[in-house]
Amino acid sequence: MDYVVVDGATLGEVLSAAGRELPAFADACLAGDRLQAGYLAAVNGDRFTTDPAALLEADDVVLVLSADVGG
Repeated sequence: MDYVVVDGATLGEVLSAAGRELPAFADACLAGDRLQAGYLAAVNGDRFTTDPAALLEADDVVLVLSADVGG
């Protein structure tokens, strides 16, 4: 699912919007506007964060990963 991100939006705002559209995602991965323990967000594949206050730009791509990926 694609979302349009406005410059200056926060990761928490994007996660909340995704959670409203995808309740199963919210139940499995979110605690309000935060990722549950065990998940992190990859922003553009080169920045990893769990900080809901992290600022995003309009062309950023956010991928939510389980923390045990790759092992």
